[in-house]
Amino acid sequence: MASTPKETTTKTSTEPWSGAKPYLEDQYATIDKAIKAGQPAYYPGSTVIDQSDATKTAQSSIINTATNGSPLIGNAHDAVNGVTTGAAFDPTGANTLKAGTGYTNSGIAATQSLSDVLSGNANPATAMLQGTANGDYLNSNPYLQQAISNANQPLIDDYMQKVAPGIDSQFAAGGRNGSGAFAATRNSSDKTFTDAIAKQTADIMNTNYANERQNQIGAQNSIGSLYNANAQNALAAAGQLGSQNQAQQDSRNAAASSLMSGQNAQANTQLQGAGMAGDQRALDYMDADKLAGVGAQKDAYKDLQLQADIDRWNYDQNKDINAASQFANVLNGGGYNTQTTTKPVYSNGLSTGLGALGSIASIFGMLCDIRAKENIRFVGYMLNGTRVYEFTYKNDPSGQVYEGPMAQEVEITRPHAVREIDGFKRIDHRALIGEPAYVQ
Repeated sequence: MASTPKETTTKTSTEPWSGAKPYLEDQYATIDKAIKAGQPAYYPGSTVIDQSDATKTAQSSIINTATNGSPLIGNAHDAVNGVTTGAAFDPTGANTLKAGTGYTNSGIAATQSLSDVLSGNANPATAMLQGTANGDYLNSNPYLQQAISNANQPLIDDYMQKVAPGIDSQFAAGGRNGSGAFAATRNSSDKTFTDAIAKQTADIMNTNYANERQNQIGAQNSIGSLYNANAQNALAAAGQLGSQNQAQQDSRNAAASSLMSGQNAQANTQLQGAGMAGDQRALDYMDADKLAGVGAQKDAYKDLQLQADIDRWNYDQNKDINAASQFANVLNGGGYNTQTTTKPVYSNGLSTGLGALGSIASIFGMLCDIRAKENIRFVGYMLNGTRVYEFTYKNDPSGQVYEGPMAQEVEITRPHAVREIDGFKRIDHRALIGEPAYVQ
């Protein structure tokens, strides 16, 4: 029967160095006491800052401005709506151009009357000349018979008062009245008398006829000339009438075009004003925006102060436990357990230990006032608990990124390490090296 191998169990106990053991027990007791006392406890106060009065006032102003609206925006809307719908334009100009008529020139009636007169329609001279030209006065002169009577009357008077009585007296003296010689003498005398009357009458009538014929021919020529002149005048008057009508239409069109051009210019001005309404409206928020910027700076500073208070609280809550733990690790010396703990100087990977602190001393000698910085971002802690930030300087065109503490925070725990030069706070980095985290 085969033999069964014997199992051997070896227990190895690893204990700390006897000289360190009392200290370890003391540190563990410290940790146990702190934990039973409720450490680390959460920060008892509010971890959110109350907004500054500047921020609240700015927010209230922005809300009121947005809620109340602006008449500029309403006016701009009305202006654009009026242009797009056509309500902003007076239709008179467009209607005038479309109709082409509607305006009466008071001078046209007078010109028309003049045209009628010049064309002969109402010229009294034409009617007077027309009777002469037609021969109405040939042998029908109402004064001709009277003229003949007046011309013959002396002959009649002479014959009746002298010639005839003389013949009668002569033959009566000879006792020969009623004789053949008497009758022959009277007949001859009467014939001479009537021939003289007839001749004189014929001469007067011939002269009147010849004169009237000349008048007729002259009247006909005058009527022709007057007709031609009237025709020319009528054409000229018609031309003037047409020119006046065209000028009237041109004036009406020009006035309508001017009206529409003026309305278009006004509409363009209104649209430009409407386009500026947005910029003007933005100015309503400018003061509130400036105030909000001031409030943001105050809020950022208050947030840093609150964070410093929280960090101090957390440090106080953890310092006993952390100190005891670190001391215990030192006492263990690596032989008691295999765990090692390395605490970095910065949580963003900067070099550790006081040597690293000396390597960045030039940063602490620079301007550390929060008012001179922007783009601030928390990145970690120094071994003494000082918070470290990443930041850029305002008005630095290079935009170079730096790392370091804030003078306002350091001033809370180490007022002797902060100096104010030219109105800005600076940190004496030598005061940070080798000092405890907080001055009690």
